[in-house]
Amino acid sequence: MGGPDQNHLLAVNAIAPAAEGSRELARQARQLDGLLTRVPTSPEAAYLSKYDALMRVVEIWLLRHGFRFGRHPHAGLKRLLTSFGCEHELVLRVVTVRHDIKKNGATVRDSDRARLDELLQRARATLMEEQPC
Repeated sequence: MGGPDQNHLLAVNAIAPAAEGSRELARQARQLDGLLTRVPTSPEAAYLSKYDALMRVVEIWLLRHGFRFGRHPHAGLKRLLTSFGCEHELVLRVVTVRHDIKKNGATVRDSDRARLDELLQRARATLMEEQPC
């Protein structure tokens, strides 16, 4: 596994070994396709769908390297993306907005949607095409 320190990620339960890699990889790829083609009903639903797509992109990368998200997937997402060179503040803002929507019913600003779009695009290029973030 290139990039992040896998021993640290395992120790903090951000990732875990994957048992059924190929089957789960196919399932995650199908979910990603569905999320990217979904027509959302609101800006908040659109944000959550794109955030889920970001999670699937990272999970697919993990599965290709024999791992999956652990008990703390959002912490794992933050650690993995920053270890690949994505700006910590950008990643933190994207995760925080998702939390605020899910837990507090927050509304999404255009600037937050743009940040998520940027991060998703960069993660896809970095993790699926092996380019720097």
